[in-house]
Amino acid sequence: MTQQTNADISSAVDGNQVVTSLQQFVASLPTIALQASQADARQQLQQFLNATLASIQSDRTLSDSDVHNQLEAAQTVYSQTLAAIAAAQSEAVVADALATGQANIQAAHQAKPDLNGQLPALNQRIDIATKQVVEEINQDPPLSSQDKQQQIATANQKADALKAIVEKAADPRAADQALQNGLPGIDEVHQPGQALKNQEQVALQTVDDDATTAKQKLPEGQQVAFDSAIDAARQTAEKELSQAQNADEIQQALAKFKRMVDGLQKQAEAKAQAEAELAAAKDQAAKQVEHDTDSAKKALPAGQVSQFAQNIDEARQVAEKDLAQAQNADEIQQTLTKFKQTVDSVQEQAEAKAQAEAELAAAKSQAVKQVEHDADSTKQA
Repeated sequence: MTQQTNADISSAVDGNQVVTSLQQFVASLPTIALQASQADARQQLQQFLNATLASIQSDRTLSDSDVHNQLEAAQTVYSQTLAAIAAAQSEAVVADALATGQANIQAAHQAKPDLNGQLPALNQRIDIATKQVVEEINQDPPLSSQDKQQQIATANQKADALKAIVEKAADPRAADQALQNGLPGIDEVHQPGQALKNQEQVALQTVDDDATTAKQKLPEGQQVAFDSAIDAARQTAEKELSQAQNADEIQQALAKFKRMVDGLQKQAEAKAQAEAELAAAKDQAAKQVEHDTDSAKKALPAGQVSQFAQNIDEARQVAEKDLAQAQNADEIQQTLTKFKQTVDSVQEQAEAKAQAEAELAAAKSQAVKQVEHDADSTKQA
C-alpha cells in the first residue's frame, strides 16, 4: 500500500473510513502499475541510449561529422520515445513504445566500411575540391598562363600529398580528420592575380622606363635614326596594353615591345659598328691614296713632273671625293682600283712621252752629226 493509504487507515475513526481507504487504494492500483512501468521504461531507455551513444563515439569507421549526426539522431529518437512512454495509457503501450524506441536508437548507429572501403570516396572528395580550385584558377583573368600553370601544379601536388596522408591513416575517422585539415590547403592555392588595371599601369610604366633606357643605350650618332623607332614601338605597346583583356595579353604586349626594342638596339649597334668600320676603311684608303700619289709623282720620269703631276693630283681629288661618298667596302675598293688604274695610266703616258722625247733627241743628235760629217766631207772634196 501507499504511504497515503497507510496514513488514511491509521487516522480512520471507524470501519467505514478504513473500507473507503482500501477501496481507493484498490482503484488506484492500475495507475500505480502504469507509473511504475513508465519509470522502469525510462530507466531502460536511458541505459540503452547511453550504451548506444558510447558505441557510436567509439566507432572509428565514423567520421567526426558522422558521429555528430548519429548522436543527434539517437537523442532525437530518445526524446520522441520518452514522449511516447509518457503518453501511454497502459503497460502494453509502454512496452511497445520502449521496444520501438530502442530499435530506432539502435538504428541510429550506422557503422561504415573500413578505411580501404572508404578510400575511394575520400579520394573523390579530394579530386572534387582540386577540380573546383583548378576551375577557379583558369577562370581568373588577372592571372597569366604561367601563374595559372604554377598554381594548378601546386594544387595537384597538395592533392597527391593529401591522398597519401589519408591512405596511411590509422582508421576512417583519422583519415577524415586528415582530409578536413588538408582540404583548406588546396583551396588556398588559388591566389587571385593583381587587378588588370593595376597590371596595365605597371606594364605602362615598364614600357616607358625601358624606352628611356633603350634611348640612353643607343650608340653615339645613332639617336636620330633610332629614337623615333623606339617611340613608335612604345606607342604600339601602349595601345595594345590599353586593349588587353587579361594578364596573358598584357604579358604578350610587354614581350613584343621588348623584342622590338632589343631588335632596334641590335640594329643601332650593328649600324654604329658598320659606320665605324667604314670610317676606318675610308681613312685607311685615303692614306693609301695619299701615299700612292706621292709615290707616283716621285716615279715620274725626269722632265715629265710639271705636266703629269697635275694629272695625278686630279686623280687623287676624284678618289678622295669618291671615298667620301662610298657606302661600303666594295665602293671603297672600287675607288682604290680606279685610282690605281688612273695613276698607272698617267705613269705609262709619262714614261711613253719621256721615251719618245729621248728618242727624238737622239735622232736629232744623230742627224746633226750626220750633217756635220757630210759638210766636212764636201769641203775635203
